[in-house]
Amino acid sequence: MTRTVVVGAPSEEQQHVFDVVRKANETCAAAIHAGVTGSDIHNLAVKVISEAGYGEYFGHGLGHGVGIEIHERPFFNPRWDKVIPAGSVVTDEPGIYLPGKFGIRLEDFGVVTEDGYDVFTQSTRPCVCWLLTRRDIQNFYGQKLLGFWPYFYVSPRARRPSRSKK
Repeated sequence: MTRTVVVGAPSEEQQHVFDVVRKANETCAAAIHAGVTGSDIHNLAVKVISEAGYGEYFGHGLGHGVGIEIHERPFFNPRWDKVIPAGSVVTDEPGIYLPGKFGIRLEDFGVVTEDGYDVFTQSTRPCVCWLLTRRDIQNFYGQKLLGFWPYFYVSPRARRPSRSKK
């Protein structure tokens, strides 16, 4: 599951981009069912985001299967022309990333059924897009961040209380 947060109130542009991403997420979730192809669902997200004028800022596949590996078959991307079978656990994760400004992604996990998509993730989805800079996050966690912006990884050991007996 991915949610994006912003410090303070979102700007009009941030709220608009969030609304576009949310529409893409919900439109795709409503269209997922056994028998559709991964490329059809991915292209649906591209259509929603492109119609809003942000097509060039959605540069990854819409989703993927989750099982033993975090990224596995089936995929929601432009090259996956195979059908998605019932019982597949998949992600639906559109995003828009505006260079030098901000990025917003909504990701949900669910299982594909014969007639739909049962979403596992049940967190709320208001526009929680509190914008943090890379420096703010580094200062908070006190360590160098790995990965790429707007996502970051912090070691599970960071800020963990000591277990030593005193």
